[in-house]
Amino acid sequence: MLMTRQEYADKIRDLTKELEKLDAPKIFFEFAKGKTTEKMEKFIKEFKEDHPSHVWEEMEALFFDYVQDQTPEIFHVDGSMEEYSEDTVLYNPEEINPASLIILMALSEGRMDDMGLFAETGFEDYPFGNLVKGYVDESVEAWIDEDTISSIDKLVKAVNYQKS
Repeated sequence: MLMTRQEYADKIRDLTKELEKLDAPKIFFEFAKGKTTEKMEKFIKEFKEDHPSHVWEEMEALFFDYVQDQTPEIFHVDGSMEEYSEDTVLYNPEEINPASLIILMALSEGRMDDMGLFAETGFEDYPFGNLVKGYVDESVEAWIDEDTISSIDKLVKAVNYQKS
């Protein structure tokens, strides 16, 4: 393994904090409303150009390492998972804001997603939909309960999702 799960969690925490400094979660979620994937991709490219930061290179390095490590599960959400994955890290939404994590996963373009990052035993135990409550728009919450966030396309769909 290139990094321990704790090192991955620390890197994810640091990168989500950097995204928050750039106000990226708020800006990206707001822009995505009513937009197409192509418009969102163009906006993100322009945002990166207008906000040069080491964060973009560090994110790419993290995504590369994560894939090279065969996408390890990093987080668990309560003590019940410890017997299955002793070295996974307890996810704390106060340390890693779910909205920022959604943006990080979306920018990974499928290399890192919520279903892969969390060590859960099955879809019925899947926690991320519950973790985002109060951190993102209700339509995003509802969409996450039914799908994953792993790309800009899925971010746009989540923001524009209307529960039927």
